[in-house]
Amino acid sequence: MVWKIALVILIKPVKMWLRLAEKPVSFFVLLAGLVFPFSLITSVVSFINLGLSTEELIISTLINIIAIMLSITAGSYVIYRLTPRFLSEKSYIKTLNLTAFSYIAVFMAFIVSEIHLQLDFLKLLGLYSLYLYWHGLSYMLKMPSDKKAGFVLISAIILTGTGYFASIIMKALVF
Repeated sequence: MVWKIALVILIKPVKMWLRLAEKPVSFFVLLAGLVFPFSLITSVVSFINLGLSTEELIISTLINIIAIMLSITAGSYVIYRLTPRFLSEKSYIKTLNLTAFSYIAVFMAFIVSEIHLQLDFLKLLGLYSLYLYWHGLSYMLKMPSDKKAGFVLISAIILTGTGYFASIIMKALVF
């Protein structure tokens, strides 16, 4: 079910945002059924190209998976706390759904671009995530149009920052 939503959201985002706004996916299902598998695939694909040993591949993959999951969950929490300031609905599960499903374009672009090094430019297709996030704000959090630009910018900074710090923390704990 979650994978179907993930694929349909790339093609028909409005339809899926309406559905998710009405019935968001639960925290556990979202993490176990969407974020974890995509994190695993992107991590393995990216680290295989580096020619790491099996042990290094496993450790690096685990660090990356945990960092991505922390980034999405913690970043969504910080964003959720900001929603009232932007006159929007305050719901952590909807904010998490918005963030996780918007990440699908980044995950897909990264997986395809890492298959072959000459396809690296396809990572730019991950910017479609901003489009998904932008449109999802209206449906998921009932955000007024005049507040979206600032909110998307702040959200992008928060998610980038939490990803960066989660990665640093995980590497510090392991190495």
